Amino acid sequence: MLKGKQPLTLVLARNMKTRWEPEIEKAVSEKRLLVISPFEKKTKRVTRETAEIRNKKIIVISNNIIVG
Repeated sequence: MLKGKQPLTLVLARNMKTRWEPEIEKAVSEKRLLVISPFEKKTKRVTRETAEIRNKKIIVISNNIIVG
């Protein structure tokens, strides 16, 4: 997905990472990738529960997005 030019949003199922892959950094610097996390720094691992919370957050966000 990062090979294209479309804008993207990456929603993490953990806290924000401190190191990113070069492709992610490039897309963020080009302002075509938004990375968000609904978790505090203490949430360092992806679990079934954090994935469910992340998925619910995506549903809430997608209810507010207008494509057109």
